[in-house]
Amino acid sequence: MRGVVGGMFDPVHFGHYRPALELAPLLGLTEIRLIPCARPAHRPAPAASGAHRLAMLRLIADGRFLIADDRELRRGGVSYTFDTLCSLQEEDDSPLTLIVGADALAGLPDWRRADELPELCHVAAAARPGTPGFPALPPAWAARCTRDPADLRASPCGRVYLHAGGAWDLSSSRVRALLRAGEQPRHCLPGPVWSYLRRHRLYRRAGAAAEARP
Repeated sequence: MRGVVGGMFDPVHFGHYRPALELAPLLGLTEIRLIPCARPAHRPAPAASGAHRLAMLRLIADGRFLIADDRELRRGGVSYTFDTLCSLQEEDDSPLTLIVGADALAGLPDWRRADELPELCHVAAAARPGTPGFPALPPAWAARCTRDPADLRASPCGRVYLHAGGAWDLSSSRVRALLRAGEQPRHCLPGPVWSYLRRHRLYRRAGAAAEARP
């Protein structure tokens, strides 16, 4: 089973991928793909360029288990999870698990072609600090929920695993705010990513999208 983590990764921090690593042995994941979006559907554009965000992911990825995947950046335009999952399935029909935070789970039923997502993947939702448990879901989605990771290993798709394990109280917006305030949130970031941010002076001022591009 393959894990999929999508997002802006603007910048990537421990909270983006440590929950996925925690889920890996529970779900039997053989790899985790970190997929930066080109342009989000319902959020402002990323502050850093796609090239910078991908470069930071490649600094933490080993290319074997933790993989930086640039398919959404190559595709361009608005990034939709449904299209990305279809692309992954076309390459390899092994089961997929989409890994999200509990906050993102609340909006999942409203995603593009959401009713078809259970035909493509499982969903694993990790608890987030500040989020009171897991959100209430529409009946069709609530019926898919389980607290037992074995339920995902037993079927190819269609289950929603609610994982109440370790949670990371981090966000990219908080990291950017600290950097723009002149602080040094190195405790939030992998060492190579922290060095990259300093070298390229990313997020140090308003309008960071105009930073030098690699």
